Amino acid sequence: MGRNRSATNPGSPTNSSVTLALEDDEIRRIFASDKPTFHTDRTLHPNPHRGTPLPTHRRPHFFSAADALNPNAKEFVPNLMILREPVPGPRSRQLLRPVQGPALKVRIPRWMRTFGRAVVTTVPAEREPLAQVIVAGEVWESDTMADLAQTFAWRGAENIPMENTCLAALAATIYQKFHCMKSEDTAETFLWHLKEAVIGTYLSVWDATANPEAIAYNCDLSRENVNAGIALGGFIGDLFVQKLLTPLNISACLDTVLKNVVSIEHVEAVRALVTHAGLDYWLYSGEGLQGITRFRSLLLTLTKPLKREMAIIAERRPLRDGEIGDITGDIMTHSDKWMEQLHKAMHEQRHQAQFILPAPPMLGNGYDHDAYGHVLQH
Repeated sequence: MGRNRSATNPGSPTNSSVTLALEDDEIRRIFASDKPTFHTDRTLHPNPHRGTPLPTHRRPHFFSAADALNPNAKEFVPNLMILREPVPGPRSRQLLRPVQGPALKVRIPRWMRTFGRAVVTTVPAEREPLAQVIVAGEVWESDTMADLAQTFAWRGAENIPMENTCLAALAATIYQKFHCMKSEDTAETFLWHLKEAVIGTYLSVWDATANPEAIAYNCDLSRENVNAGIALGGFIGDLFVQKLLTPLNISACLDTVLKNVVSIEHVEAVRALVTHAGLDYWLYSGEGLQGITRFRSLLLTLTKPLKREMAIIAERRPLRDGEIGDITGDIMTHSDKWMEQLHKAMHEQRHQAQFILPAPPMLGNGYDHDAYGHVLQH
């Protein structure tokens, strides 16, 4: 193992028995000066200029004069449009709960077991202990809080008759329990997720100017999905009545639908939103009588060109004559009552010129008493 192989190998060039006697002329010919030399130092040294182009004065010798660049040549600009990927537009948020496959096992959170009972409870005294169980029976991290808020958004869009009067009230009760049992930060986190899920979805599905998948004539949505978009506006109005949303939240939703009115479904969405929000929206938004008047005028202008066949999914729901007028008339009837109530409230003030609206009660910190909050408090 440790022996010198060259000492015992008869073919070794160092063995004296095989050493060739070379003549002086042959030795000189081997070491001639014009013979090319080779560097045997194979140590690798880092190249500080690696990755940078070689300067023109250091071009390799295999570049000929014909390879030199033309200094007068036009600059080459690649066509980046060929390489650029199309940028997809924003996608609509999912209005309805996704259907789970039969083979897919879904983990049911602990709070969901009590949620189904609490959402149909109409008596506040019975709703509070159920909300307490929901809050106490879960470790509320960001993902679980988002799941709870998303469940409220899906339930509001499903428009289940037994839950319509209880869903927003349950959200307000859970918000209060987060305040009492956890902390103010936890309660505000829930409120933030609730606004993000509900208002974010509503703006997404009704704003056809910003979202190519929004509710419009070219959308590929079923009647169920369009109805869900309308029902979600009613749930948003209910959350406002429960003091969980601000007047600017309602204004953002209302403005979005009004600027996209092209069908009877849009008029239905307007009716669901404003009738559920009620008089308090006009009272605390600062719009008052002038705001209602402008709204009525704008609505009549937008609905005047609409015809009987102007429905997004008319093939699944034939319209009857005068249906658009009936929906608009219902909105006008509600607005007449609001204006009458505002006139009565102003008349009862001793100094009409100094009539100041009281600051609205608020469960959360969503109201800014100067600007009445923001559309979404991120």
